[in-house]
Amino acid sequence: MNKGLIISACVIGLAAGIAGIAALIVRIQRLLKESVECELPVVPRQTFEFSSPGEKCLHLQGPRFSLAFFSVKLALKDEATGEAVPLRLVLFRTVTSGISRVRLLTHRCMISHAGRYELTISGIMEGTDPASIGIVFTKPYRTQAVLFILGLVFAGMLTIASIVFGLLALL
Repeated sequence: MNKGLIISACVIGLAAGIAGIAALIVRIQRLLKESVECELPVVPRQTFEFSSPGEKCLHLQGPRFSLAFFSVKLALKDEATGEAVPLRLVLFRTVTSGISRVRLLTHRCMISHAGRYELTISGIMEGTDPASIGIVFTKPYRTQAVLFILGLVFAGMLTIASIVFGLLALL
């Protein structure tokens, strides 16, 4: 086989793999930012507004390794009707983490209409700094995130394979 052709294919594969990784990382970051519906401080009772109906995901956000939410209890109520909105526990929790902060998906709920809702929070660990923790409601994004992560794995495999076969072709 032509060594030059193999090396050229490996260089193209390497460039495509690196470009794919960079594009997917940017897309994942954009997905996480665009999915946020509202961010709320942790106070015992508060009202806020959902601008659109549909399924929402409730995340607890706080410092890494914090036990602030260990025994938290949440209740959501439609302010217009006074009816409780059922919060369903999530079996397979999604964790979004940065260097110092972590966002953990804990509940899902179905919002029937846009409007004002009341969130009641209890059971926050004593001594927790309220400014360091929060509640985040997002649109569901798990499926898209999984597909982007699979894309990252394949782009990484392409990059590594290009490097390995390029080096083997040089030998």
